[in-house]
Amino acid sequence: MQPGDNTIVVQNGSLLSTASVQAVAEYYIPWTGADVIEATRPGDSDALRLAVRFDKTEARAGQEVRCSIDAERIGSRGWGMMIAEIGLPPGADVDRRVLDDVVSNSGWTVSHYDVLPDRLVLYLWPNAGGTKLTFAFHPRYGLKARTAPSVLYDYYNPEALVTLPPADFNITASPQSEPVKAVAAK
Repeated sequence: MQPGDNTIVVQNGSLLSTASVQAVAEYYIPWTGADVIEATRPGDSDALRLAVRFDKTEARAGQEVRCSIDAERIGSRGWGMMIAEIGLPPGADVDRRVLDDVVSNSGWTVSHYDVLPDRLVLYLWPNAGGTKLTFAFHPRYGLKARTAPSVLYDYYNPEALVTLPPADFNITASPQSEPVKAVAAK
């Protein structure tokens, strides 16, 4: 395999009439989009808007990082559920108590959530004016990493999609604690 177009040819080299072939490929496409914190998918009836703001992207391990989300269906087509996937840095401990309060007090605007290793998935039933919420997480260890992109899409119309670029995080490790000195009992 080489960069560019490749051709794979499977030929019968024997008298066998059946064969099984499997081709697996992996590739990486670097993010080339602009660094923005808000994006709108234009459209007459299925326009969406997503804004994701982290209060800091440089912190110490264990320090709280707050994330504000603003998700909105601007168009009038469809009033069903939307899915917001908010990219998180590796090793982020999401404060589930805050999210549980958001779900309990939202009046079904936020019906539930899932915390995955690289993102927070929010199930939204937005009202006019969109859904605004804030949650917090604590990075567990030092790292320099990029989150997954954040996306918002209409559950019943997944091609209505808006994507925000990944965020770059620089988390410094917490200082090592002083070693404990053992004292022998007399």
